[in-house]
Amino acid sequence: MAKPPGEERCFQQETDQAMSDLSARQSAVSASEANVRRLQQMQNFEKVVAPFDGVVLARNIDIGSLIEAGAGSQAKELFHVGAMNLLRVYVAVPEAYANAVGDGAPVNLTETDRPGEIFQGKLVRNSSAIDPISRTLNAESM
Repeated sequence: MAKPPGEERCFQQETDQAMSDLSARQSAVSASEANVRRLQQMQNFEKVVAPFDGVVLARNIDIGSLIEAGAGSQAKELFHVGAMNLLRVYVAVPEAYANAVGDGAPVNLTETDRPGEIFQGKLVRNSSAIDPISRTLNAESM
């Protein structure tokens, strides 16, 4: 039994409408997924990550404050983070011992509050110049 010609056109029109509807809904889903990815990226800007483990020592920004960035803005420190597992010690080495000071040399530190306990570190840098007033060499150890 043959279908009337008008009925075949009706099926084709319904198929075309369904395909157009599918395409429109897929576009809406793609746009929504793109918006979700954009919002996730924006949310990632809420995190401040330091290249080391530490503690926030100072917070120089308040919630809701405008943070300017770019070439025309002045650089401003948002947070000051300190490494709590690392101790920097600055020492004024007397001139008589300045020749014995070399970068990378092992250093033993003691503290009066902890008698008998020795902290080991190394000399990381020195000023390579004697201070003419104090007659000492400034050195830093970690």
